[in-house]
Amino acid sequence: SLMHMGKSIIFNFSKEGSLKIPEKYQSEIEVIQAVPKIEIEENNWRLSSVGLIPRLENIFVRPDGFVAWVKCVNEIFDKESFNKSIENYFSNS
Repeated sequence: SLMHMGKSIIFNFSKEGSLKIPEKYQSEIEVIQAVPKIEIEENNWRLSSVGLIPRLENIFVRPDGFVAWVKCVNEIFDKESFNKSIENYFSNS
């Protein structure tokens, strides 16, 4: 499984190469280009168990399985927030 590699993972649901990882962490983070097999309605995903949720563009998952950062498609990318979530995890691990 991906988590057994001991790396953090970023699931990227947008176009490939759209998310830039800080250079010093590139060897510690695996970027997975993903295409969800979920029904999409405008900027939402329809999940059978809960209904509509905001459509996600990126998810940063730590090796312990915790989600450290999420960006929805209708949000403006906050580079500072993204980089801070990465810095916070690696400075405390």
